[in-house]
Amino acid sequence: MFLSDDRVKGSVSLEDQSMTKFPDGKPSTTTTPSFLIRSAAECDDEAKSAGSHEISGHIQVIPMSNMGSMRKCLEKLDIADCDRVTDNGVCLLQHFCCLEELNLANCGLKITDNGGLAIANIRTLKRLNLSWLISISDVTLIEVAKNCQSLVELVITGCGKITGDGICAFAEHKFLETLVMASCFNVSIFDIKLLVFGCRSLNCIGLDRILNTTMTLGLQKSISTFCRLNWM
Repeated sequence: MFLSDDRVKGSVSLEDQSMTKFPDGKPSTTTTPSFLIRSAAECDDEAKSAGSHEISGHIQVIPMSNMGSMRKCLEKLDIADCDRVTDNGVCLLQHFCCLEELNLANCGLKITDNGGLAIANIRTLKRLNLSWLISISDVTLIEVAKNCQSLVELVITGCGKITGDGICAFAEHKFLETLVMASCFNVSIFDIKLLVFGCRSLNCIGLDRILNTTMTLGLQKSISTFCRLNWM
């Protein structure tokens, strides 16, 4: 599943108002402009190793004005459960020209389609997790489908505003392999059928178990000939 064993474990985070976590575990009370929390090890080694794409170790605050080449080499960013992140912070990510994996799961209400449209500008994305971002809608998904042509994995579990319009935007996507969309109750079985039969690169789809009671066995079999069907 998304960013599992090789994820950047808490070493990189992004916020746009105040820091919530230092190496000693104590919160900061200082309000600053947008910044990145990155590893001290990476800060020390950046000049020596421009090709380093994995970040680990202790964390520290780096103002946006001092990010330097980080925007040109960072490939993975996991800020799941950072519920103080807003559109202002997320919009900064569109300047990261090598970002391939982004996890924004459970980042709260303050990430809306404004941030989603900025994410859609990251054309290098291959894996994207937007789970439980309940303020984003089809607007974001349509733009992601159009612009992120290298995307192979998308997780939108719990994104309640998303409908068939957003899902079906991926029907002609050339590289999407995995789509996880549990608890997306505004997507119909017909929408799922259009997606699966249209997106020939898709080999795995995760659906809410509630659909298992309404989807005919015939359709389940038909879908299974195109991709693996996982009930979640």
